Amino acid sequence: MNNDAIKKPKAFISCSLRDQDKYVVNWVENFARQFGFEPFGTVGRHDVSPVPIPELIQQNIHSSDCIIIVGTTRYLQEDVHYKQKTGHGISELIHVEIGMAYAQKKPVIAFAFDEVDIGAFLPKITQYIKIDTRQKVLTSEQKQCIEKLFMNTFLQIKTNWEEQNKKDLQNLGGGILKITGVIALISLFFGEDR
Repeated sequence: MNNDAIKKPKAFISCSLRDQDKYVVNWVENFARQFGFEPFGTVGRHDVSPVPIPELIQQNIHSSDCIIIVGTTRYLQEDVHYKQKTGHGISELIHVEIGMAYAQKKPVIAFAFDEVDIGAFLPKITQYIKIDTRQKVLTSEQKQCIEKLFMNTFLQIKTNWEEQNKKDLQNLGGGILKITGVIALISLFFGEDR
């Protein structure tokens, strides 16, 4: 079978656009491509439009098959009750994109880089892989986890595609029956036998 004929899952990339994060974003996108996913939708990176940013994000997530989170440090944050729990958090826009993807029932693949605090919501909806950018090579365990994560996400997407195809066929069949019924009624009332 020709590889061009194989449908590639569209992966909305939720990431920082800052220059210092570009190398990890490229790394994740390259990994996604290796597993047959097509990076897509990042506002300001893969899509530039006059449409208001929240609307464009929502449209792109809706058009995607999954979302890939590239969790890099954005803010220094402090717990208001436990001051000793100071850490580094991801961008609030990434949290918004995670919520939009979850609301649209899109599979989520997530990477947390260095000592970033990924937040409370993401770990409740999916597993994520922690990567230390100071380590030069992934461990075999990390490689296996990443491979399983992409493969299981692809299987889930494939199931979603099959379910959507069934719905489309049912809708098509229902439409054909309605048209046939209308034609039968027209023939009944305006047929030559009258």
